[in-house]
Amino acid sequence: MRNFKVELIVIGEGTFDEMIDFETVQLMMQSEYVTIAGNTIRVNYKEVTSDGIVRFKGERI
Repeated sequence: MRNFKVELIVIGEGTFDEMIDFETVQLMMQSEYVTIAGNTIRVNYKEVTSDGIVRFKGERI
């Protein structure tokens, strides 16, 4: 199964990233809260780039 680079942008703090499998990325795209590398945010916006990078931006909870 293919993995995707997923970035978690915590407003005012920085960016965290991990390689995540397709099924998990699908679940994340439907979630209000996302956790990567022990950091959880409430998702304000989502972006998928033409390079296949998935980005979530929001405030830490």
